[in-house]
Amino acid sequence: MITQRRIWLLFVMTLLAGMLAGAAAMQVYIQTRLKVLMRGENERYHEYFLRRLKAELKLNETQYTAARNVILVNQEQIKRIRQRSQPEIEQLAAQANEKIAGSLTPEQVARFKDFVLRFPQPGIRSLGLAVTNAPAAPPP
Repeated sequence: MITQRRIWLLFVMTLLAGMLAGAAAMQVYIQTRLKVLMRGENERYHEYFLRRLKAELKLNETQYTAARNVILVNQEQIKRIRQRSQPEIEQLAAQANEKIAGSLTPEQVARFKDFVLRFPQPGIRSLGLAVTNAPAAPPP
């Protein structure tokens, strides 16, 4: 015979399992979306923006077309600016990573490299970490 205590225990375990599954799914979704946004590859954002703009401002077709053309030209200009500045951005990020790694232990450097791979920095395509100032790992 099932007691009231067992029912509550089953209820709490089911609730916790659901919360854990939801948190894991949300983490995967957030990481995926974050990577896309950080790389500047969210090409559908302008479509969303235009739909919202049209709905909230009640744009007619002429106004919508004009706004769409402006946004598309602007996106191309932003893309060109990103491409020109990308090498400098990556160099600055690599220098920052090297400075951080320079103060870490060898074990921390290995974990830091893994961290950088899992959490890419905004606008940085190359995720490698060249650590020159980090202390060498002690022999086994």
